[in-house]
Amino acid sequence: TIGGDTSQSGQVYAAQQGFYVKVGQTVTMGFYVQLSTLGLLSSVAGIKGLPFASLSNAYFRSSNVIYFSGLSTNWTHVMLYSVGNNTVAYIAGTKAAAAALTNLVQADLSNSTYFFGSLTYQTNA
Repeated sequence: TIGGDTSQSGQVYAAQQGFYVKVGQTVTMGFYVQLSTLGLLSSVAGIKGLPFASLSNAYFRSSNVIYFSGLSTNWTHVMLYSVGNNTVAYIAGTKAAAAALTNLVQADLSNSTYFFGSLTYQTNA
């Protein structure tokens, strides 16, 4: 799902697909989420519902948003990250000539936002 840092409500999806493979403590997953209604998101936007919580002291080793569309602001690159011990991957990105990543928030998304990508991370599970 696409959700907020602490809460979300009212999202309606045109599509939700995902898969994962876990080998030892390494999880690799792929996802496709497409909104038809944005609803309300609190704070930082994220991909929620990861199959296992990430390690408490580790960031994702590899993340890739292969394609994104329907954002209401202009981004040149979008990626995912986790603060650890969590089942959400926060969405961050860069705009033209940006010096650092910026978290996406509700104002950056729209009723037609979608993300298609993959990520690999470590878990204690």
